[in-house]
Amino acid sequence: MMLGLPSRAQLTSTVGRGYIRRRAKLRGTSSFKSNPIPYRGKAEYKELILKREVLEDLPKFQPKNAPYQSVDQFILRVTGAVVRPQTLRLEDILNLPKVNLTSDFTCVEGWSVKEIVWSGVRVKDLFTLAEPKSTGKYVLFKAGEFTKLMDIQSATRDDTILAYKYKGEMLTYEHGAPLRLIFPSQQCYESVKWVNEIEVLEQPIKDTGRDIALSRIQTKR
Repeated sequence: MMLGLPSRAQLTSTVGRGYIRRRAKLRGTSSFKSNPIPYRGKAEYKELILKREVLEDLPKFQPKNAPYQSVDQFILRVTGAVVRPQTLRLEDILNLPKVNLTSDFTCVEGWSVKEIVWSGVRVKDLFTLAEPKSTGKYVLFKAGEFTKLMDIQSATRDDTILAYKYKGEMLTYEHGAPLRLIFPSQQCYESVKWVNEIEVLEQPIKDTGRDIALSRIQTKR
């Protein structure tokens, strides 16, 4: 499913939480120091949307649907049509092969961040542990009630990852720590934060991510 950019009329009525840029940039392979990002007011956020501004860093929003209150509570479950269901802690995931993925991030609200470097684990490497059954055709990524459905071929591409690092630093809780779904050309709502379950399905079901994202845009008007 593709979600088009909002019309100018929608943009002029869309307001919401804001952000400020972080001034630190990634240099080579070295890390940078992150600073707290306070939230701007509605007028400044509205101006950002109208400009379709390219940002240096992802805005930092208050968590809305995180299924746990802190990273210390995190467990990833791999369930459904698999031979060996998995319950994994973050340290288990960090022991799997690490990959880097560079991609642009564009939000339907009008802003983008270019060439973000993500680091994490391929979903297909997680599946080497769980071994999806031959009847498994779809993959549902869950973060509480927020879900994203993919066919299993797309979910197991080399460039579909669960990221735990953002620009060389471990993800913050506000940015989806410890695991965030990343794949090229994704819509912003498809970048599921706080992934805590991956369910392999034999039949497709309707996911919720797009509807939840649209409802948030409506409430900002």
